Amino acid sequence: MSEGCTICATPTDRHGGGLVFVYEGQKFFFCSLDCLKIFQAYPETYTTDEDCSLSAIEDTGV
Repeated sequence: MSEGCTICATPTDRHGGGLVFVYEGQKFFFCSLDCLKIFQAYPETYTTDEDCSLSAIEDTGV
């Protein structure tokens, strides 16, 4: 798991003071209440095993 917010990858405080939400037994970390609300509305978007990062998109040269 990355060291940033589950939604936007902003660095988060994982040792206290940060927003943490447990979903299906796994902890997810957030930089803001807005990001937490997004996760709560669409958790399956952020909990799949597939790598959905932008770095996985190929450059087509277009």
